[in-house]
Amino acid sequence: MLDSDPVIAPLGGRAVTPELIDAARRHLVMLRSLHEEVRLTVPTLCPPGSGTWRSAAADRYVEGLEYLRSRLIGALLRLEDAEAALDDRIRRMQARLDVQQASTPGGR
Repeated sequence: MLDSDPVIAPLGGRAVTPELIDAARRHLVMLRSLHEEVRLTVPTLCPPGSGTWRSAAADRYVEGLEYLRSRLIGALLRLEDAEAALDDRIRRMQARLDVQQASTPGGR
């Protein structure tokens, strides 16, 4: 099931190919794009509470916004972690490909 995913496949010991690395780089571009979209959207979706409202309903609304804001910021941090992990994986895949190519007759 996951073997069909070009980023996951090398984890199972399959040979790394330039196509796998290109696919991983495309995934990284999409991940970075998603991260940037969420980063730019967080302030508009749930602005920090102003503290000027005094009703109980308004207090619950502000609490809900703060909860949502903290969850979105947590998601941003996980997206950053995923970007870093995928970037590291691409570097390791490239290094593995370089070794593979150097060890084949007429490699590179």
